[in-house]
Amino acid sequence: MEALLNNETYFFRDKPTFDQLPETVLPDLARKRADGRRLSIWCAGCSTGQEVHSIAMLFADTADRWHGWTIDILGTDISERVIKAARTGLYSQFEVQRGLGGIEMLRHFDETPEGWRIKNQTRNTVRFERHNVLLDPPARTRFDLILCRNVLLYFDPATREKAFTRLASAM
Repeated sequence: MEALLNNETYFFRDKPTFDQLPETVLPDLARKRADGRRLSIWCAGCSTGQEVHSIAMLFADTADRWHGWTIDILGTDISERVIKAARTGLYSQFEVQRGLGGIEMLRHFDETPEGWRIKNQTRNTVRFERHNVLLDPPARTRFDLILCRNVLLYFDPATREKAFTRLASAM
C-alpha cells in the first residue's frame, strides 16, 4: 500500500487557502464558538505533517487572539510511516524551506544535528493518528473545520462520495 501513496506536501501549500484561514475562516469560527472557546480541526490525509504544523503556526502567530481557547488539531493519514514522521516534527533543510521564509523558519523551528525540529510549543498543540478517510471519522469530537486536500482526487466518483459522506458526518 505504501508504494501507491503520494505523500507530496509542504508548509503552507496552496498559499491562498492558508491566507483565507486567519483572514476569514478562523475569525468566523471564533464568533460561532465564542461561548465554548473551543475549536477542533481535522487534517485528513496529512502525510508527514506539514499542513497540520502550518495550521499550528497560524495559531502560534496569533496566540493573543486565542488565549483561553482550547484548540485541537488532529492530523491523520492511512500510512503509519508518514504518521511516525509527522509525530517527530523533524524536517530536512529542503522540507523546511519549501513554503517557509527564513523568519518563519527561525521563529517556529530549532536547528538540530538531525535537521529542523518544530518548536515544542507549536508541536505540542497537534496530534497525529493513523486513519482511513473511508472509515468512520475519529470518534473524539465533532470538527469545526476539516481539511482534506489532495486526497480524494485519486478516488473514483463512488469512493469519493463515500469519503465525503464520512467527512461530513464528522462536522
